[in-house]
Parts: sequence; structure tokens; C-alpha cells
Amino acid sequence: MIYPRFLLLLPLLLLFTTVVDGAPLPNVSCPSCPASPQASNLGTRGGKPTGTDLESLNDLWNYHLQDLDSLRYKLWRAARDATETRTEAEKAEIQRLELEVKLTNERAEETLRRIQALPGQSSEP
Repeated sequence: MIYPRFLLLLPLLLLFTTVVDGAPLPNVSCPSCPASPQASNLGTRGGKPTGTDLESLNDLWNYHLQDLDSLRYKLWRAARDATETRTEAEKAEIQRLELEVKLTNERAEETLRRIQALPGQSSEP
């Protein structure tokens, strides 16, 4: 005796087997052989090169500003927490932070110059 509920599942089973049989198989010489490695084509997937359009330059400028704020806060805390009798390590840390602030500020200014050099851009982002 055939159960009627089984007949309701028959179209789904037929669809499933059709989809599974129709799936393309990779082109390998034998089923147990691994697929040959594909050459990387990251350049074609990358889209526009970074740093040439306005949106990526704005993102870079905002990143530098956030980094600059973070470094300035770290420098402020290091200078505030350090007493008048600073150790050599504290002095070196403050000098390192001052240098990082200077370099990050230069990077932000360079990015801003690149933004302003784009056609139609004359003010800050």
C-alpha cells in the first residue's frame, strides 16, 4: 500500500535529485586527484586602486585624524602621569609618542593635500 503523504514528497525529491545531478563538477583528471592551484587574480577583484578616488582618500584622512587623536591622548596621559622625576623609560616613551604624533600629523596633511589636488576639491573634506 502506498501512503498518500509519500506522494506529496515525491516532487521535492525529484527536484532535489535534478539539482544535485545538474551541479557542475570540477575539471580534474581523476576523482581522487586534488584540484590544481589557481593563479591569484587579486588585481582584477580589487576594483579601483586605493588612494586615487575621493572616498578612499576621505577614509584615509579620517583614519589619520582618529589615530592622531588617540596618540595625542596617549601623549597627554604619559606627560600627565609622569612626575618631575621621570625615568629614562618614561622620557623615551614621551619622545616616541611625540614623534608618532608628528609623523601622523604629516600623513594627515599629505592626505588632505591629495584630496585638495583632486579636480573640483578646494576645501577640507
